Amino acid sequence: MPRFEEFEQENTIQVTVVTTGQRRAVNLASDRRWSIAEALDQAKVKYDGFEIRRNGVVVQTTEYVEDGHVIFVLTRIRGNMPDDVELAAQVDEIFADLDETPVTERLDPAVDAALAATEIEVTVVTTGQRRVVRLAGDRRWTIAQALDQAKVKYEGLEIRRNGVVVETTEVVEHGHVIFVLTRIRGNRL
Repeated sequence: MPRFEEFEQENTIQVTVVTTGQRRAVNLASDRRWSIAEALDQAKVKYDGFEIRRNGVVVQTTEYVEDGHVIFVLTRIRGNMPDDVELAAQVDEIFADLDETPVTERLDPAVDAALAATEIEVTVVTTGQRRVVRLAGDRRWTIAQALDQAKVKYEGLEIRRNGVVVETTEVVEHGHVIFVLTRIRGNRL
């Protein structure tokens, strides 16, 4: 007989909602389809006037979510310089190039664990480039070390791990996606 937690997990899908300064996991009943708007309502997140992204891709709130999706609620970029608009288009292009399935959800969990025991695979995305870096799985790697291995310059740039702004001293794990982006002046609170 499964434990209550296992039974509960079998009958739900989990969606992660990321807003400024917050990250929430929301469990939704798996017996029906949930729109992004419904998932955000369940997370008690206000989203009117914000840009909504599902796994990094701009979407409408009427689209549906699936187990493992990450929903970003972001302040719209309202830069007043032509460079800001061009850079925003480049960022959209970077996110659009990514498959909507998170890297950590692509492999069978048993294969994922076995791979992580021997090596760590991290994807590094910069403007116009996407590199997969394989690191030894017998030690912990920081974001800075992973970027050095990928031969990517990152000083003065914004670093995001799976879409969330992080410091380069934080640890990376198998399947993480590291974004190296130019800071956008119009997108600061």
